[in-house]
Amino acid sequence: MDPASDPRVTRITFIRHGEVEKRENFYGRLPGFWLSPAGQEQAQATALALADDPPDAVFSSPLLRTRQTAMAIHERFPKVPFATDDRLLEVFTRFDGCPMSVLVERGFDLYTGEQPPYEQPGDVLRRLLDFAAEAAAGPHAGCHIVAVSHGDPVTFLLGWAMSLPVGPSTRELLARNGLPEIYPGYCCMATVEIETTADGIRAVGLRYRNPWAGIS
Repeated sequence: MDPASDPRVTRITFIRHGEVEKRENFYGRLPGFWLSPAGQEQAQATALALADDPPDAVFSSPLLRTRQTAMAIHERFPKVPFATDDRLLEVFTRFDGCPMSVLVERGFDLYTGEQPPYEQPGDVLRRLLDFAAEAAAGPHAGCHIVAVSHGDPVTFLLGWAMSLPVGPSTRELLARNGLPEIYPGYCCMATVEIETTADGIRAVGLRYRNPWAGIS
C-alpha cells in the first residue's frame, strides 16, 4: 500500500530553516536572527517543492528564522493550520552568543563535556519524538505534516530514522550511511513515514530532499 494512502502511517517532513543573515557569533536560541535573501529564496523553493505532496498542517520552532521559513510554506498553502511548537526548538546550550571560532575549535560539538541543564543529543531526540508521536496519534494521524526545525534536531531525527546511534558523531555517521550532504542543508526536507505501534512509534520510510541544492 502507498504510505500516502495508509491511515496507519503519518508522514512528517522535518525541514531545517533557511540561511540566516551573516553572523560572527553562534546564535542558537538567541532572538532576532532572520533569513538572508538567499534563505528567503530557499524557503520559497521548499514551499514550491511541497506542491506535489501538500501538507495538512505546518508547525515551526518559535524562533524567527524557522517561523519565516514556515510562513513561506503557509503562504503557499494558506488554508493549512499553522502553529509553533517548543519541541522543535534549537538545542539548549551554553554556547549561545559565543564567537563562531569557539564552535569551530570544538568541531561544532555542543555536547561533549556538557552537563545539565544543557541538552545532550538524546534530550533533543526525545522531544522531537514526543512531537512525532503526538502528531501520529492526534487529529493529523495518517496525514502529511511539515515541521520546521534546526540543523542538529533534524540530524538526530535522521539518525533515529536510519537506526543509527544518536550522539555527537551522528552527522559523520549520516554522511557515511548515504546522506547526500555533509550536514542537513538549509531548507532540506527529511520526510519520515511514522507508524504507531504498541510500544510507541517507528520509522517505516525516509526520503531526503533539498530542492535548493538540487538533491532529490
